[in-house]
Amino acid sequence: MPTKFKSIRPIILSGGTGSRLWPLSRSAYPKHLGPLLGEESLLQKTLGRLKNLPILDPIIVCNQDHRFLVAEQLREIKINPKEIILEPCGRNTAPAIAIAAMACDPEEILLVLPADHLIGNEKNFTEAVISGIELALQGYVITFGVVPDSPHTGYGYIQRGDGLDAGFKINKFVEKPDLSSAKNYLDSGEYYWNSGMFLFQAKSYLKELKKGSEDIFNQTELAYSKIKQERDYSWLDKNTFEKIRSDSIDYAVMEKTKLGVVIPMNANWSDVGSWDALYDVTPKDENQNVLIGDVVSIDTERCYIRGAHHLIATVGVKDHFIIDTPDAVLVLHKDYSQKVKNLVEILGKKGRLEIQRNAPV
Repeated sequence: MPTKFKSIRPIILSGGTGSRLWPLSRSAYPKHLGPLLGEESLLQKTLGRLKNLPILDPIIVCNQDHRFLVAEQLREIKINPKEIILEPCGRNTAPAIAIAAMACDPEEILLVLPADHLIGNEKNFTEAVISGIELALQGYVITFGVVPDSPHTGYGYIQRGDGLDAGFKINKFVEKPDLSSAKNYLDSGEYYWNSGMFLFQAKSYLKELKKGSEDIFNQTELAYSKIKQERDYSWLDKNTFEKIRSDSIDYAVMEKTKLGVVIPMNANWSDVGSWDALYDVTPKDENQNVLIGDVVSIDTERCYIRGAHHLIATVGVKDHFIIDTPDAVLVLHKDYSQKVKNLVEILGKKGRLEIQRNAPV
């Protein structure tokens, strides 16, 4: 490893509501804090996969309403964070990462990870991160591009440019494509799924943010100057923080910087962002069904059925997801998985509390 290198500071972004996984994921109990896969939450799994990296105590950025859930889950896996930074409202990833970077030594290498992703091959994940350290020390702003195995239309893409020692310069970012474009991307071998994971020195990120989105940098810096430490948490001032323009790191930094690098990662990655994504990563029976809880099925194929609170009985059902919670039941054809978010928006306009309050798994 480079002689200047010591350790990596994990920055865990634990915001978001996971609305496409409603009704299991609610604003008060989002997907990354629930046991979607096994007994551990996705937040706990994210921290657990860092065990083979030389890491410092992590910084967690989360919504202030989730602070007790986050703190308890860290305690369960014996993680002592450097800070738990509380956002009074969501302002997307660019400000969240900036706040965390300001809390670090400028020379520190930051590994930014969403709390709600799943990685099946931790060895390849670890190797990809380590391969980017030298580039990070040279001032590059690195993202990890997932090597695609299908023409997925639910992810953004990154096109690689000229090669570097451990990766490629970024040619361009592409929004979620139609199926024809996604097939072309896959066939070309030049595109990767945009994973939302990053590696850079704190000073490099803040420099590029200031250069590309100075208004976000300035307002975030003001918000950080007013941060208060209380009861093991770092509280951001609501009046200051809510004035920050909401923007992602992709738009605010990565699409503007000349120092962007993508490192390919082939690690069985999923953002577990929708019911079809969860179905894909969950073990299935001989009929390609995922049956959880009290479920009895006849002539049922390629379904995800979660009956944790009532008996669910199906006959002749194919390609559907059925999710039962104490206060809501979702019946969804798998081809419409991405539209659950639209459903949640409609429920919100109707003032339905089922999108907000806790619904125990």
